[in-house]
Amino acid sequence: MERSSSGSRRRALALAISLLLAAPLAQAQNFEAYYGDPEPADSGWDVKATRACGPGSITVGTRLAGDTQLAQLSRADDNGNLIWQAAYYIGGSKRSRGEAVIELSSGRGFAVTGAVQYGDGSDRIYVLQVDCEGRPAWTSVLGNRVEGQNAVGLDLIESAPDRGDTLYLVGEETSRDARRKFGRIARLDAGGGLLWNQFYDGGSRWPEVRLRALAQNVAATGLADDLVVAGNTTNGAGLMGALLLRTDAGGAPVCASTLNNADKLHGLFHGIAALRGPGYFGQSALVGLQSNPADGATQVYLARFESAGCKVLAQAFWSDPKTTSIRAYDVVEALDRSSDDSLLAIAATRGAPEFGAALGARTSTLLPAATPYYFGAGREMLVSIDLKAPDRLLLAGSTFIDRDGGGDPQDVYLVQTDPAGATTCAVPWQPRAGRVAYTPQNVSLKPILIDAYERVGTEPVGTGGQGYACKPDPKRLASAEAPACARAPSGAKTAS
Repeated sequence: MERSSSGSRRRALALAISLLLAAPLAQAQNFEAYYGDPEPADSGWDVKATRACGPGSITVGTRLAGDTQLAQLSRADDNGNLIWQAAYYIGGSKRSRGEAVIELSSGRGFAVTGAVQYGDGSDRIYVLQVDCEGRPAWTSVLGNRVEGQNAVGLDLIESAPDRGDTLYLVGEETSRDARRKFGRIARLDAGGGLLWNQFYDGGSRWPEVRLRALAQNVAATGLADDLVVAGNTTNGAGLMGALLLRTDAGGAPVCASTLNNADKLHGLFHGIAALRGPGYFGQSALVGLQSNPADGATQVYLARFESAGCKVLAQAFWSDPKTTSIRAYDVVEALDRSSDDSLLAIAATRGAPEFGAALGARTSTLLPAATPYYFGAGREMLVSIDLKAPDRLLLAGSTFIDRDGGGDPQDVYLVQTDPAGATTCAVPWQPRAGRVAYTPQNVSLKPILIDAYERVGTEPVGTGGQGYACKPDPKRLASAEAPACARAPSGAKTAS
């Protein structure tokens, strides 16, 4: 196995991977790939399958090289070949990071959010739109509620198709002394103009309110107008609860519910999916973790909430008997072709990190639907998941293995499964899972409007380098051989 990079060829080691869903699809492709130049640390934080910009995937993350940290996009085809990769100087800053990406359904390209540092040295939320080739179209930077505090955008979505080409984002803002955290939700128009920007304060009862992921779901009117948000609260005693926040289309809170066992264990949500399967239409599935503050042990925590409200309908924990640490980060809904039920496909990570995982849960019970499998050779994490097809998965994260001994500390890690949920490398494991019923607590949040935002320029810089940790099946390759050097967006500089 070889890695292609500008001016170098790099050998790769074999990894172990994952299986999940089962259905026939003759032209399915599967692989494990990694992307990034040899010297920098390249991370992946979010992935989406692409359609409007052509088949393949788009992954966002961060490239750290010396004192320069930049948001980075990696565009790959259906066989894992790197089409282009670029990092971005947002507002001229040498300090930014990429947290979430979406493909715009209109074919205008991609939108990215994260954090950028400039001016007074504090972090602010940005939204960057690039075209399908990675060229910047516009960048908007949102002001913080309090100057000197730090904010980051952690997820973004397009509004419902009949609500115009607008973007919603969710994130958090941290106080200067880092003792308090506040939620952030904003809406932008198709050209990056700010429509509204809300700050959410939990007051003295909830000194920390963290918002990590969002979806648009059915409101009491029957329209897909509400925002449902996953995150966590922290009370005055320091105990974290897993949070579902529901707002209307203007960001006004409708209800909020936080879950834990009230006295011993932390809970939090990382990911959310708006359900559309028969019997679950309008409900929301959330995934995250439960942890024991006494010893740091963690396990996967799943919950399903009602349509148009904040009532919890089902809860479950998953653990691995062979480890004390496994957590879930992201979730998508998939069709179970063998029944009328649907499945939840979940990205998870064992250890700190050790292996990435793809889990399959029954939407009805939140219990295992099939044997899960681990990906990795002992230093991988998976934090994002999307459906490549109705029965194939894309997962992304990071690998911390220097496969060719060149001193590479970290690369973007991308997995694409076949219809059985597998690559040619797979390690099965047997989870321990059970239902729980934590009592929810109502949460009251105070929304405060923030008006400040600005437009800034963004300059791309071409990056590159790729390799296979688990090669595609050569009999099923759908396009040409991998290029010797992945190309940068037209007009971009090349990273040194």
